[in-house]
Amino acid sequence: MSEVEMNCMEAREKHAEAHIKTCGSCSLWLQQVGDIVSMTSSMPQFDVSEALTQNIMKAVESEPAHQPSVLSGANLFQVLFGLAVVAVMLVESAEDFNGLVAWAIGIGVLYSINLLVKSNQEAEILCE
Repeated sequence: MSEVEMNCMEAREKHAEAHIKTCGSCSLWLQQVGDIVSMTSSMPQFDVSEALTQNIMKAVESEPAHQPSVLSGANLFQVLFGLAVVAVMLVESAEDFNGLVAWAIGIGVLYSINLLVKSNQEAEILCE
């Protein structure tokens, strides 16, 4: 590390120390970080067998890599259909605020049901 870089680091540290002394929020943050560091350093550490480590590594490697989601034909149709429904909804109920609210509630309920069904399916897969 060069002398200039060292001087810059020293200046930053002094500036940070001065700021922390005058800023209650940053002082509290630093105290909380210190508490976390001291608590975690006093926690017991456990060694696991090499066999367990290797089993975990193999299981992780065998999992399929997370690929960015690409819209399949069915998903693309659902998105386009949803957009068409929203467009019709806005045109038909634009003059009536209650109509917009009713549509929004209905879409929210349908989306919630969809999430519940998906989470239930995922839970069933995990239990198998």
